[in-house]
Amino acid sequence: MVDRQGTSQRSKFLDACRAHNAGELGEDDLIETTRRLGFQNVIDAFHVLDGLEIDQRFFLDERSNRGGIRLTDQMHRLLEEAKQTSLTEETESRWQLVEAAWELNLPRHLLTVSYDPDLQSLRTVGRGRTAVTGIRGALNGYQKGVCFFCYSPISTDGSTGSQAQVDHVFAWSFGAEVGNAPVDGVWNLVLACARCNGWHEKSDRPPDERLHRRNEYLIASQHPLRPTLIAQTGGTANARAKTLERARIEATAGGVRTPWLAPEELPPLF
Repeated sequence: MVDRQGTSQRSKFLDACRAHNAGELGEDDLIETTRRLGFQNVIDAFHVLDGLEIDQRFFLDERSNRGGIRLTDQMHRLLEEAKQTSLTEETESRWQLVEAAWELNLPRHLLTVSYDPDLQSLRTVGRGRTAVTGIRGALNGYQKGVCFFCYSPISTDGSTGSQAQVDHVFAWSFGAEVGNAPVDGVWNLVLACARCNGWHEKSDRPPDERLHRRNEYLIASQHPLRPTLIAQTGGTANARAKTLERARIEATAGGVRTPWLAPEELPPLF
């Protein structure tokens, strides 16, 4: 446990975690303390998002009469979907980004990361070349396990033959920046199948509005990459749209063959 994880000044559970970190409490005792105290606030707040209760319930709280919680069909379906969509890796990637902010003594909303193509990972700015988390897991959520361009199935699992490839929507051949934003920035990276990533015409094609919508989705959902996307492309949705428009104009001036798609021409979201 990172000490910044807790916001309470006094907590028996967090004190036990701190004692474990200091070597003063054994693992078995920590597990027992976690069983008794660790989920008191988590269970009560699990179905609350942005201050509101969500419609779907992933478990029923039956601690008062049965001494535990009961998983619902929605939770079982989610676990089945996770086997197909790399949800576990995506969750772990998000958590590693949050923990990196805590380790650097930063608020989570101030963590800015950069993409390291050699490591195929995200790393914190000014932290040398220490990888924080894999880029594929961090980007996979919005695409729901399909290629950004053709919607064919992809995976973040390196042991499969269909592992997603990290692709620049605006090609790195445009230079270090495009639209005044870093071409290697997370805002410009998507997951693609091998065929689309290797397609020579695709590398010269501007993105359609889906790239902007992807970035806005991650920002609105409070994804840990939110501060990085804002730092790279602008503080407001309008500023970020202008960044993409500048990039499109630069790409078009470079001889792009495929036109920018108007909103009414867009394919469905993932």
